[in-house]
Amino acid sequence: MDLANQIPDAIHLEIGEPDFTAAPHVVRAAVRAIRAGLTQYPPTSGLRALQEGLAAKLERVNAITARPDDIVVTNGGGQGLFNALATILDAGDRIALPDPGWPNYRSMAALLGLRVSTYSLQPDNGHHPRPAEIEELLREGCKAVVLNSPSNPLGTVTPRDTVEAIVALATRYQAWIISDECYDQLYFGSPPTSPAAIDQDADVVSVFSFSKVHAMTGWRIGYVVGTPAVSGLLAKAQEPLVLGVSAPGQHAAIAAVTGPTAYQEHMIGQYRSRRDAVVARFRERGIDVSGPEGAFYLWLDIRDAQPDDTGFVLSLLEHEHVAITAGSSFGPSGKGFVRMSLAASQTLLVEATDRLARHLDHVRSAGGPR
Repeated sequence: MDLANQIPDAIHLEIGEPDFTAAPHVVRAAVRAIRAGLTQYPPTSGLRALQEGLAAKLERVNAITARPDDIVVTNGGGQGLFNALATILDAGDRIALPDPGWPNYRSMAALLGLRVSTYSLQPDNGHHPRPAEIEELLREGCKAVVLNSPSNPLGTVTPRDTVEAIVALATRYQAWIISDECYDQLYFGSPPTSPAAIDQDADVVSVFSFSKVHAMTGWRIGYVVGTPAVSGLLAKAQEPLVLGVSAPGQHAAIAAVTGPTAYQEHMIGQYRSRRDAVVARFRERGIDVSGPEGAFYLWLDIRDAQPDDTGFVLSLLEHEHVAITAGSSFGPSGKGFVRMSLAASQTLLVEATDRLARHLDHVRSAGGPR
């Protein structure tokens, strides 16, 4: 990204930043709150109206039954994840993380002194978790498993039967599931399955965010839901971390979760159209790709052209002025893949696809980078 910022005409597809802004009614709600002086310290767990709105949303969208008191509003999904890990695990505990997976999982584990094991998301299994592999990690002593569906960076949605199997395993081995569902409403086929919806009594902590599904990245609003006992601890742990979440931002979040959905539906429809256009363009160029099932990332296999995904990304930026992300940034299993964000206009995405395909053809014919 730093290199791409030095190229004025670069097409930026390297980060997960929606090119939309928050819906107009959401912005108006924040402005009204500020003008009304609703800017004092909020309750640590969140404004009651927001907790109530989120409880209704969880039931409607995620099939999770939760009381308002079971929900803790956080400074984005990232802080919610960190708070959950810090609350339920101790330094030295072992945690199972997806590979490829969001790099911040590893950073959080390092800060908390956790020992990391990984389960591999491979193309021969549709980049989905294998319950047998997770069971082996649980047998070896992992106390928690992080699941992420829809996935960043893969754009996959974990099948329901796989989620059910993993929930059953976690219950059998008395392990936690930390479910990162920050893209929960960004899907294009079957909806994602929330682990907490499978077994309401299982040790599951679910983490959500307004950043992607409501295009509110800079507002820093997320939320965590767990069983009553866990949520009480999460709230206590949040007090020294952040005290509370921006009051005007929470009023905006209330409008987002309880207000009209037309803007959100339009945004998701645009991501679907972009996905379809990019996949069709790649296939026209003779490159077989699978469109993401959720989120807004396309995961492209370049192993037959150049196993060095970092070299490919840097070469693509230098010669074609397109910025994407090396798959190995997300873990060893990402080597030989690249991630392309669909958070740009369809015109830019089609142009970037043509440039990427041209560069891939050149690399293949030349037997390596330019």
